[in-house]
Amino acid sequence: MSKVFWTAQKTEGLTHAQCWARTRREFFESQDADPQRAAMALEMIGNLYAVEPIFASRD
Repeated sequence: MSKVFWTAQKTEGLTHAQCWARTRREFFESQDADPQRAAMALEMIGNLYAVEPIFASRD
């Protein structure tokens, strides 16, 4: 994490979510054990990925 993030976290109340690629992989690998929950989680993470370019392109 950068110093800028930690400063913004303290002053603006940001919360670090974590690495979504790693989280997505965990759910992908758990599909055999619990396909319904894994599918739901993968869909939600996919939705986050879908809106990421919108926010990344903002100044």
